[in-house]
Amino acid sequence: SCNPAGAYPAQLGASCLAFCPDGSYLDSSSICQSCHSTCATCTSAEAVDCTSCSSPLPYLRDGQCMASCGNTSYADASGTCQACDIGCGSCVEGTAGNCTSCPSIQPLLLRSGSNYDGDSGMCLAVCPSGLYESGSECPLCNPDCVPCNGPSAADGHPSRRSAPPFGHRR
Repeated sequence: SCNPAGAYPAQLGASCLAFCPDGSYLDSSSICQSCHSTCATCTSAEAVDCTSCSSPLPYLRDGQCMASCGNTSYADASGTCQACDIGCGSCVEGTAGNCTSCPSIQPLLLRSGSNYDGDSGMCLAVCPSGLYESGSECPLCNPDCVPCNGPSAADGHPSRRSAPPFGHRR
């Protein structure tokens, strides 16, 4: 047996190691035991005690390995699921500017980017001036007719849901 207070406390078969290899954990008897089959690394043999994951369940949420993080969370760089910002329905990162869908209280997605056509953005209750409501998004107006309620020059009259320019008050 290995010395629990020594430099090599972890017993794996007949060997004493500094720590248990991935896929195993050190039990209370200082013996390396196998993790649950869904875990890459763990703190016990239970499926809810994973500390990292691998395919086909690569994402870690609340100690469990999952196939995806779900709609209201995203995977950070380490593969751990993190909650989306409260203002998002779904997201690619945790800040309000990284929403990919919006909740009913702020149903309109203002996409990021110079042409408001990025993969994600922020959720708003109304589209700012210079943009119009199209489904659940706020695309740019035709530059010849702002404010507008559609993409063409013929749509150049005030939208019923038009708001002041973004960041300004009426």
